[in-house]
Amino acid sequence: MCYFIGLGLVILLAGCATTTTNYYTKTIGTWRGGNAETLMKTWGTPDDKIASANGNTVYIYKTMSYSQSPTSPSPTVGVSVGANGRPVMVSSPNTNTVWSRGMSISCVTAFVVNKQGIITAVQSRGDHCFGGETFAKQMKNPI
Repeated sequence: MCYFIGLGLVILLAGCATTTTNYYTKTIGTWRGGNAETLMKTWGTPDDKIASANGNTVYIYKTMSYSQSPTSPSPTVGVSVGANGRPVMVSSPNTNTVWSRGMSISCVTAFVVNKQGIITAVQSRGDHCFGGETFAKQMKNPI
């Protein structure tokens, strides 16, 4: 009898469990080979653009979040362009434990665009680079 009760509880809990799939990396990956103009129509104007020596341009999109808690603030994420023309993302931790009251960058996504306007590489970094099914449907390359 205990076996059936235990089995019933397991089935009940499994039925209530939800799975959350992160589609962020897969979604931004759909833009490799895509057109930069289409990217801007879908994602909007980039937060920053960095021109590299080899003629590529890196389009930077930043996701920000508001926090107010007595924890260490989010690390700082910086983007530069390496000698190979690809984005170099560096995060440096913020070691001050203070009340964080304001916007902090949660995710930085970089799209490398060549001279012809084609996206050749995509990269993201951050603690909160997350996208669910709705994000995937709205932000993927519509080709």
